[in-house]
Amino acid sequence: MSDSNLNSEPTDNCVSKSQRKRDSLELRALGAELAKLSNQQLDSLALPPELKEALLVMKSIKQHGALKRQLKFVGGLMRELDVVPIRENFARIKMQSGYAVRQHHKIERWRDRLIDEGDAALSVLMFEVAGVERQRVRQLIRNAQFERDQEKSPKSARALYRYLKECL
Repeated sequence: MSDSNLNSEPTDNCVSKSQRKRDSLELRALGAELAKLSNQQLDSLALPPELKEALLVMKSIKQHGALKRQLKFVGGLMRELDVVPIRENFARIKMQSGYAVRQHHKIERWRDRLIDEGDAALSVLMFEVAGVERQRVRQLIRNAQFERDQEKSPKSARALYRYLKECL
């Protein structure tokens, strides 16, 4: 064997076995994340029918071994596809979900603050958010405080949350 063959660098189309394994594991991880999405979110990704069906089957599997085999199958299907658009759409869905969670937490903080602080917090809310009905919110706050003090079901706190969700 000549020295030139030993020192030659691999060409661009030659991918190492380790890199193929890393790519395969990455596709399986993406497949596992996709399987966690709701059916509606999967529809919005515009996946090929075979991949979508495999993901739906994967959602219904309970056994660990079968789940692992299905995950390998999904990874194999994804290897034959251009996954860049799938990744981009998945990132968009995750970003939307993150926004929804942040919004939910913001509404919960306002609700808890209104119940704890009462009129002082309501004044701040009225200043920051236009269109809030002061009387309606005050009534909901009073009812929620009463329910909290009496250790009753938080029916008014839920109603306050729904109203804040409409306003915010």
